[in-house]
Amino acid sequence: MVFPAFVEHEKSPVESGNREGSFDFKRIFVVAWADRFTFLTEMFTGGLYGLPRVYSTYWANLRAHSFSIERAVNNPISVAISDPETTALDHNAECHITVTYKPLDPSNQTGDGTFATYKQSQGVEFVDFPGRAMKWETTGKLLPPDVSPVLPILTTRHEVTYNQVTSPPWSAISSLKGKLHSGGFAIPVTGQVIPAGNLLFQDSSSEQTLAYDGTLSTKLTYTFVEKSQTGLGGSSYGWNHHWNPDSNSYDRPVSDGGEPLFASGDLTALFA
Repeated sequence: MVFPAFVEHEKSPVESGNREGSFDFKRIFVVAWADRFTFLTEMFTGGLYGLPRVYSTYWANLRAHSFSIERAVNNPISVAISDPETTALDHNAECHITVTYKPLDPSNQTGDGTFATYKQSQGVEFVDFPGRAMKWETTGKLLPPDVSPVLPILTTRHEVTYNQVTSPPWSAISSLKGKLHSGGFAIPVTGQVIPAGNLLFQDSSSEQTLAYDGTLSTKLTYTFVEKSQTGLGGSSYGWNHHWNPDSNSYDRPVSDGGEPLFASGDLTALFA
């Protein structure tokens, strides 16, 4: 597909921003009313990897994000409207299409026209720790049973939104919920590689959307929670590890069959 005939409006572009890195860039295009959706489809799917087009070669990380359409004049074409699903009032006129641009890194692209966005939050979880596993610094004596120290554990919430998905991996979502990643999984957008056993697939939600060619698509939001137990020195231990006071080290509780508390899976299937 190629752009239909268009020109850029004399009031375009409109650009503003601030030193915190927030940009509000707009361009205004003049297109025949009948060609407005052809123009928008090319604008929002004609870029690299099927992504929206960039603002300019200088601002290559600003891509088309939203649009509004306004007729330059009202010049309706007479037509009998008998069914609003099959007929609509047309205009022999031009329209102004205002396209707003926002940041989007093309490396966030995960498939044909799909892309991911990312949010993160961090916190500290406080857990009771067995006193008998510790001693007083000044005397070297073990803590009495009625003293329960509190150990801080870092948790990180990774929220990945997977946009414009035409074939959602429903089966993988159901089978992987509550599982840890088995290794070799880089979080989309950031590329963070979390140690095996530290990342749990906790939540998901979905919302039906439209692709720019009018077909149905889905927006999927995945929540992963990373646990990093690094208190008292040593490596970073994840969800399946607990402190063993007998050995004074982290260990994994397992069943008689050797199964840990949390099973593992290949979380890359969520973005297949």
